[in-house]
Amino acid sequence: NRIGFISLDHSDQYKYSGQDAELVHDFANQAVIAIENNRLFDELRRKTNEIEVVYESALVLTQELQPDTFYDHLYDQVDKLFNPDAYILATYNQNSEMINIEYATEAGVRQPQAEGSSLALREKNSLLGWIVRNKTPLLIGNAETDSLPVRTQQTGKTIRSFLGVPLLV
Repeated sequence: NRIGFISLDHSDQYKYSGQDAELVHDFANQAVIAIENNRLFDELRRKTNEIEVVYESALVLTQELQPDTFYDHLYDQVDKLFNPDAYILATYNQNSEMINIEYATEAGVRQPQAEGSSLALREKNSLLGWIVRNKTPLLIGNAETDSLPVRTQQTGKTIRSFLGVPLLV
C-alpha cells in the first residue's frame, strides 16, 4: 500500500544525484516501517483503551442500582470513547408501545426538558422508533447524502452523523 512520499526541494540546479535518490529511497523504506509500527501501536493503544473502558463500565454498571447514577456513568463511558454532540438513552415500554427518553445530553450538558418525554412506537418518521422496531443498529455516515430508513424532521442543531444501537435483553 502506498501511504505517502518524501519530497526534497532545493533552489540549486542538479542538487541531487542518482546516489542521493538511492539513499533517500533506503531512508524511505525505513521510514515506512517506522510509520507502520507507529500506526499499529496507536491502533493497539486505542483498542486497549476501548477494552479498558468497556471492562470498567461492566464492573461499575453491574454494581449500580440507582438509575440516575447508572445513566450518568454510562454516559461518561460513551463520552470517553465517542465524544458525541448529543446522546440519548431511551427505553421501550411494550405495554404502552411508547419509547421513553430516560437520559439526554447535548454538547455534554444534560437536557432535563427532553428527559421524561415519550414517543409512540408507531411514529413512522422516528429513527428511535425504527431502531426499536427493527432491533438492529442504525449507522448514518452523512444524513445529507445517505439514504435514510425514515423521513425525519430535524429540530435544533443539525445532525449529520448518527449511530443508534438497540438495548436488547
